[in-house]
Amino acid sequence: RLQFTQTYKFLLEPTDGTGDGRGDNIGATGEECLEIEHAGAIMYPGNLTIPKHFDLKGEDMFGGPISYAIMNDFNYEEARGKQVGILGHGAFAVENLRTCLEFSCKKAYLVCRRKNLSCPRVVSWLINQSLAPISGPLYMKANGPMFDLIGFD
Repeated sequence: RLQFTQTYKFLLEPTDGTGDGRGDNIGATGEECLEIEHAGAIMYPGNLTIPKHFDLKGEDMFGGPISYAIMNDFNYEEARGKQVGILGHGAFAVENLRTCLEFSCKKAYLVCRRKNLSCPRVVSWLINQSLAPISGPLYMKANGPMFDLIGFD
């Protein structure tokens, strides 16, 4: 049995997902805070905790949902059976792509500034679980089946 020598109490304030993380705007619901005892905490706030907001040309005429897909501000059911465009090429964009596909979007476009490699999860596992760094040729060979699907050499 695992025994912890020290515990920590966290005070969690319930939120509704409408906050933008700026200042005190966390989307607090006003509900009673929860006090939870833990043996430890790991926080992964990421690099972009406050997203860069920008307007796209023609956005006001688009008519469909536009979202930063953060803090539960997008209902992925809206993607079901529809074509989806995701701007970006980082891990967060790829994660949103995966979620839209899980919700049976008709087709998804990952829109990037320039052509770049996407790393399949299995290849990522290979890299992270290897005792020594894998070679460049092994990395490219492991990516091969994915790029064969789209005819990219």
